[in-house]
Amino acid sequence: MREHTGHNIFAIHCSAHRLELAYKDFLKDVSSKIIDKTDALLLNLYLFYKYSPLNRANLKRSYDTLGLKMKVPSRVGGTRWLPHTERTLKTVLYGYEAIIQHLDQM
Repeated sequence: MREHTGHNIFAIHCSAHRLELAYKDFLKDVSSKIIDKTDALLLNLYLFYKYSPLNRANLKRSYDTLGLKMKVPSRVGGTRWLPHTERTLKTVLYGYEAIIQHLDQM
């Protein structure tokens, strides 16, 4: 756009987005294998329950057996990467026993 308009144009990201980008870059440098595996696990859990009503029904039974309210893993990613990741991690940790119980039964 600078070339076409001849004006000085500056790209500015919002501070929250910049913080997320910096954090993601930091994680890539520090422990990319762990982060990649965690992201893959969370994504696969999400897809496993999203596209299978049978898997969701069986997961619900596992939650009911444990006396817990059902929470299905949500998608990780998007423009607000950190909040999505945090929400999904909390959901998986909350329902860890139910998820393990369901996967053991398969």
